[in-house]
Amino acid sequence: MPGKATVTLEARLDANLKNSVAISYVVRNLRPVKIYVFNVLYHTDVQGNRRLDPELAYVVPSGNQTIVAGKFLILIPPGMKAESPEMPYLDPLEAGQALAGKITLRLPLHPFHPYYPPAETELNLAANKLLVQIGILDPSRAAPKEALIEPAKGVGTGHFQCDYGLGLKYQEILTQEMTVPQGAR
Repeated sequence: MPGKATVTLEARLDANLKNSVAISYVVRNLRPVKIYVFNVLYHTDVQGNRRLDPELAYVVPSGNQTIVAGKFLILIPPGMKAESPEMPYLDPLEAGQALAGKITLRLPLHPFHPYYPPAETELNLAANKLLVQIGILDPSRAAPKEALIEPAKGVGTGHFQCDYGLGLKYQEILTQEMTVPQGAR
């Protein structure tokens, strides 16, 4: 797709503390159109209330000793049904602008996937490759009558949400590999 490489992700390790690893990132939009960045995840309580957490990220073990940490739209696993799909919030990013964000990984690190219960498995960051991934949506890729993005309700102004199916169809994933020093568990 033309212009696909015109959105960049720069991620860097900010702090490697005893109980957390902080990663800052910047998404730069060099496309001629506004895009949207999956930039805010949330915690949901037992009543279904959401508490925004802009530093929260999914943590998903992958093959080849790889851990993916990021903010993106996750596919509901095959064979599983979800009453309400997990929908991270989108923030707009105008043409030629940059959007900064942060990910804090609490140590010891455990997998965090919206469709699986919390796992007791501890992940060793130093023994694995860490991929930081941020999802984006470019509404100009959608068909003319597809309602891809709308303002999010109940979370204040400035955040947006997408249609789950169309979001999966049009999501692009930005990826950067990071090295975490041996001190991280």
